[in-house]
Amino acid sequence: MGGAMHRRGTAARSLAAVALLVAALLAIAAYQSALAVRSLNGEMKVQPTPIIWYEDPGTPNVTVSIENWLKANITVETHPPDIILKKRHAIYYNTFDENPSELNASPGCSGTWGWNSTGHYIYFDVGSMGTSYCYLYPSNIDISSYVNNGSKVYAAAITWRNGFLRVGVFRVGYTFLNDSTWDNYLIGLRNEPLQGNTGDNANATAYYYQYTSAASYTDYLLKQSSLPSGAWGFEYGYRHNLSAGIDFSTWKAGLWGKGLTINSTDTLQVLEAHINETYRIMPNRVGVGVHVEYVEWWWWYGIVYFDNLVITVDAPPWLVNVTGLQPGWRVVLENSTGGVVDEATAGSDGVAVLEVWGYLIVPNATIKVYDSAGNLVANRTFDLVVGGDVYEVTRFKGVILSVYSNLATAFKSRLELISTNCTAGNTYVYIYLYNASGYRVGPIEIVNGSLAANATSYIWMEPPPGWSGKWEAGYIELVVYVPMGVCEVRLRQEFTPSPGMYTYGSVNVTIKSS
Repeated sequence: MGGAMHRRGTAARSLAAVALLVAALLAIAAYQSALAVRSLNGEMKVQPTPIIWYEDPGTPNVTVSIENWLKANITVETHPPDIILKKRHAIYYNTFDENPSELNASPGCSGTWGWNSTGHYIYFDVGSMGTSYCYLYPSNIDISSYVNNGSKVYAAAITWRNGFLRVGVFRVGYTFLNDSTWDNYLIGLRNEPLQGNTGDNANATAYYYQYTSAASYTDYLLKQSSLPSGAWGFEYGYRHNLSAGIDFSTWKAGLWGKGLTINSTDTLQVLEAHINETYRIMPNRVGVGVHVEYVEWWWWYGIVYFDNLVITVDAPPWLVNVTGLQPGWRVVLENSTGGVVDEATAGSDGVAVLEVWGYLIVPNATIKVYDSAGNLVANRTFDLVVGGDVYEVTRFKGVILSVYSNLATAFKSRLELISTNCTAGNTYVYIYLYNASGYRVGPIEIVNGSLAANATSYIWMEPPPGWSGKWEAGYIELVVYVPMGVCEVRLRQEFTPSPGMYTYGSVNVTIKSS
């Protein structure tokens, strides 16, 4: 019995020793280890060495002060949310409200085109054309560098025709030409008008024209494709939405259109043509053009019209992107009278994509941004919204705190919201926790001034393979849309090196908007 008691006593002492060891390890992992160093006067002092700690990432407009390794006080200076034009991909755009003096014509088509001062558009009089070909291009736009760089160059316009007196066949579309050799590509529709509004016979086509002399060309069909079933072609009385482009890195040409078929509002790519080396030229101009292929009567009559011409580089001219949004937020683009041009919802990338077919250029346009509950976050009116534009909703977005460690093993962490105090309504705060690999959890959310989510899930933070010493474990990112005022947020961060071993960091964030 005495032996049994002795064994129980030994076991108890062993458990106590283990408990003390765990407590010691907990203290080390949770807070810091200690190094003894001797001062000049011979006294022993303790130099703390952190195991997990915070650092200032140096983000602009963010002030960070850190106490005792794991207590951070942060001030973020920002401005109320706004909408700005981030990038304009259009290198040329014209509503033709004034006579376009910069437009030049290819040889042989003088007198067959003009500008209508009442309707504010340009036109080709295909019935009186002295030759079969006519191309117009802005002489102040040279695309040579974009061609050499392998960029994508697009052209788009609103296009329509009047009623033709007699039957014929003509090609209408967008030209990519060289104004030295006059060789060019014409990408568009080959159209045979029919009487009335009965649906023209049309195909999507890409042609290469090799200039010979006296405005004469030898043409080569690069690609032809049928339009979708039920397509209207280039029907009389309709405004047609067409765009052509060439990717000069792959030498692929394309033709896109919207509303080509009855009861359809889809945007379709109706042609893709590869331009092989035999037919490659180096165009330096982009514009619009027609080719009268065949007429039944020499005295037939017809006019083709173009308006709101837009030429873009590396962005489709029928799209406008709005960035800097939260997933689920909605963007509405309105014209000058308040009519809705288009609306779209932001995806997981925070981008909403608007279509501007039928406009391409929207004067006095207003962009409105709503949160997922329908609250207005920001709005702004612009003199012009042009196809290819990229807009950004301004807000603060940045890393406000970095997490470092000396631990040789991985640990998990999460963020919790302790309290918040926002004096400004219409406030949106999103707080994410990342590890060094870029994986994130969250957000903690304050939506329109109200708490929506108060904690993140756990995330693992682990050192790089074979790494020893200091390593970046992760960071805290803040995204805020705050009107005039102050918003204070108190956070707690949990660190768990192993089950039952944990400590906490304290993060106080003050957001000032002015």
